[in-house]
Amino acid sequence: MEEEHKESKGMTPERVVKILARHHEIITVQQAKRMLEMVNLLAGIAVNQYLRNTKS
Repeated sequence: MEEEHKESKGMTPERVVKILARHHEIITVQQAKRMLEMVNLLAGIAVNQYLRNTKS
């Protein structure tokens, strides 16, 4: 899972921490990693459901 958080993916855990800190939400890098994993999982599910529904 560590390899998934490279710059080329767009959003890094460090960037998530900085963005949330600007909005007064303080999280750790580890929490940001877990958050990104969940977002990626949900995005994959959403894309699969969309593609499944467009085929019908």
